[in-house]
Amino acid sequence: MPFTVKFPQELEERLKTFDDGGILLAQHPLHRAYRPAVICFARLVSFVTVVEIGLSLPLLLLLLENYDVLAILASYEMLAMALYTQVIKRFCFRTRPFAVGRAQGIVVGEGPDTSSFPCRSVVGATVYSCLLTMVHQNGLHLDSIPWGPMGFAAWFWILLFVMCTSWGRIFLGCHYPSCCLSGFAVGLAAHFTGVAVARTHLAVCDCSRGDAGCSEAAATLVIMVGVPLATLVMVTLTIEPFAFWKKSTHAFGLLVPPLIFILAFLCPSLTGIDEKISTPGSPSAATTITAFGITGVLTAAALATQKQHPLTSSDPVNTFVFLFLIVVALLALLATRAVKVAHSPSAAARGPHVHWDH
Repeated sequence: MPFTVKFPQELEERLKTFDDGGILLAQHPLHRAYRPAVICFARLVSFVTVVEIGLSLPLLLLLLENYDVLAILASYEMLAMALYTQVIKRFCFRTRPFAVGRAQGIVVGEGPDTSSFPCRSVVGATVYSCLLTMVHQNGLHLDSIPWGPMGFAAWFWILLFVMCTSWGRIFLGCHYPSCCLSGFAVGLAAHFTGVAVARTHLAVCDCSRGDAGCSEAAATLVIMVGVPLATLVMVTLTIEPFAFWKKSTHAFGLLVPPLIFILAFLCPSLTGIDEKISTPGSPSAATTITAFGITGVLTAAALATQKQHPLTSSDPVNTFVFLFLIVVALLALLATRAVKVAHSPSAAARGPHVHWDH
């Protein structure tokens, strides 16, 4: 693939003792007695840390209507996670250990043509555990966004989850221990980048609490401008020579509607659209069922159609399918927010200002 460099051989040699020792420990013959249970556990941690799950989270939170600040944070964290992992994997290729005989391939799902560096599951484990720990400590309704989890206990559980995920990926023969360590570093970078961008968004966008809603003019503007522009960017990044989104083109596309919605409707100083950050509260049962149903269907559709209609091919049908999924997701966001004409932009109409720079 153009512009891709192989993992430096000198660094490979320096890491050999560490990596081979870690693989031997993870695939120790002692585990054979518990092989079915060990494989099940390794596959489970691999499943719950896949990037695709996180990419659907911002859409779900916005559809639930009461968690806008958390949705803004999740959107920027998932965007950073997607970009960091894909850019590194795109430009630096490291052959997986099972493909070069340095580990036994156990129920391998990845092909030898995909890079081991960094471990994307560990990146996901790091980002997800940091986000969940922050929610546990601060609640779902964030009045301010802290930089990260606080306290020894929080980081203990984060590191434990990361270590379990790393062990599972090494046991399956898909990654080297050094790739897992790099995945942890990339995950921390993605988390703090997402937090920094989200805090900046809330600080400069002049956000205020109020009833969430969308004006018809704003909705038309977003659909007519945002969707084609986002699709153009995604298609450009998919085709050669970029080819960033080889594995999950449509799944990564699920990030597009939340980002368009957030920038258009939840940043008055940028767009001039005086919409409100949703007020704290619990969504109704109907809203919850609808949100989970729409997110589940769109995620399943994205995962299914990206295999049959990948953006990496030149067939225009594939671009249409991708565009259709984005439009449906965005229309779902607009519909659940009960489209309405924007109120007067006066301070009284906008509601009490919330200070985000805590």
